[in-house]
Amino acid sequence: MNTPLPLSPAARKIKDLQEQHEYLLLLREHHLLWIKQTHDHEIIRMHHDIINLIKQLEDQYGTLLDALRT
Repeated sequence: MNTPLPLSPAARKIKDLQEQHEYLLLLREHHLLWIKQTHDHEIIRMHHDIINLIKQLEDQYGTLLDALRT
């Protein structure tokens, strides 16, 4: 039976950041779904604001991951 080798701290950090980035994608998808489930314009606006913030975070995570991989 093969036992996986422990990850180095740098590899662990990249893996953790990738998982967090994937979670952000899922979170954004939920907000997009929730927009379709309401007719309240103020609630829709708030979801859009949150989606924009999540997109900014996603971009930052992508930039950080690219830098760590080089």
